[in-house]
Amino acid sequence: MNDDELARAIERRDNVLGPNRPRLPDGPAHPAVAEWLQYLTEDAWGGVWARPGISLKTRSLITVVTLVVMGKSEEMEGHLVGALRNGWTPEELKEVFIHVSRYAGYPAGVGAFRVANRVFAHLDDVGAATPEPHDGGAGPTDGQE
Repeated sequence: MNDDELARAIERRDNVLGPNRPRLPDGPAHPAVAEWLQYLTEDAWGGVWARPGISLKTRSLITVVTLVVMGKSEEMEGHLVGALRNGWTPEELKEVFIHVSRYAGYPAGVGAFRVANRVFAHLDDVGAATPEPHDGGAGPTDGQE
């Protein structure tokens, strides 16, 4: 990945997750961790999130649902912010969590609502993402990550 592509991947990540996104690590990264973070940025934000065909809004929902089903509440918090920034409403996400809890189990739903309660309490801090150019997907925030 060249420097311009990496810069676009970082910008995409920051547009989706926002300026207050969780950081890994909190301090200077060990070289092994720094290499992982580089790979993650290139592969996720410069790869799958950059693909055409579905909107950032749709990608955000897929990611949130996947994390709910897997019980990954720490990662879900940042991506729930991303879903809100990409146009999903708390009411829509509530219905998604109710639906998912029936299929993935009520503990998954409880975990989702626990995270949602924290995130929804700070809706004014979420902000709005800058939509990327239309990529052929549905919704007002078509693009990538």
